[in-house]
Amino acid sequence: MVIDRFNIADMGECVSLFKQAFSVEPWNEYWSDSQAKMRLECIYNTPYFFGLTVWEEAEILGFCMGNAEPYLAKKVFSLREICIKPNRQCNGIGSSLLVELINRLNIEGITDINLTTKPGSRLERFYLNNGFVKDELEALYTNASAIT
Repeated sequence: MVIDRFNIADMGECVSLFKQAFSVEPWNEYWSDSQAKMRLECIYNTPYFFGLTVWEEAEILGFCMGNAEPYLAKKVFSLREICIKPNRQCNGIGSSLLVELINRLNIEGITDINLTTKPGSRLERFYLNNGFVKDELEALYTNASAIT
């Protein structure tokens, strides 16, 4: 298993993997190729973008991406997406990817990472098991029209 810095040339494979990962529990979302590509390209084009891909030989197993944002005297990384191939989940790949992300961000002086996930899901447990804590000071809100 090799973890590399995200390369725009890998976008097509990441789009395909993104669609696979979000089509299963707990998300059960259908993304068209164009929707998934637009989402990932939007993240890629943000200032201070950073992403990693995980490979086994020539097969992509996962990726993560997000961007750093200035906050007071530091930068905070917003982890926008992390995807592991559904048939390879629960095998330590996601944990290895998170460890590598944290290590590489630390080298850049970034020690804080924020993310959102579905409460009560196995993904919430995944983040808790990997050292993340639920922020009791902030909550995510969505306007009512966005969820109908």
